[in-house]
Amino acid sequence: MRTAHHLAFCFLVAVSQPAFANDAADVRAASDQWTAAMKAKDMATVEKFVGPEFVLTRGQASRADERVERATWIANLKQMSFGAYQAKVAAVQVSGDLAVTTVNGFWTVTQEGLTRSGPFRVYDIWFRRSNGWQVIRRHQTSAPTPVVATPH
Repeated sequence: MRTAHHLAFCFLVAVSQPAFANDAADVRAASDQWTAAMKAKDMATVEKFVGPEFVLTRGQASRADERVERATWIANLKQMSFGAYQAKVAAVQVSGDLAVTTVNGFWTVTQEGLTRSGPFRVYDIWFRRSNGWQVIRRHQTSAPTPVVATPH
């Protein structure tokens, strides 16, 4: 009986490990698809990945202007023109239906006549829903990017 319990335990450990690995791969793939959709301005796909409770925070997020709700974030994205946009998932940690990704990237973006350019780092919190993974929080930790007026 003891051997049967040991074998059952080993079996459960063996089958549960790939599930976490598969979850991490699924989150990484969702993040890559979200990045491609943002760059292509494919708003239908972007909105598929952005949960209804999504919030972007920046820096220490201690001021109201460092917090951007979903609707404002999507409106801002629609106005942005990307000269460059690269984002690579550096790490994924999954715990049940939650996952955290560390994303390093670089962008050159123009919005309302101003161009910002430089590296960035964000942390995304993903939540597993019945239709797949959605990001519910993004926190940007990189220093503010330089702002330069775009020549007319």
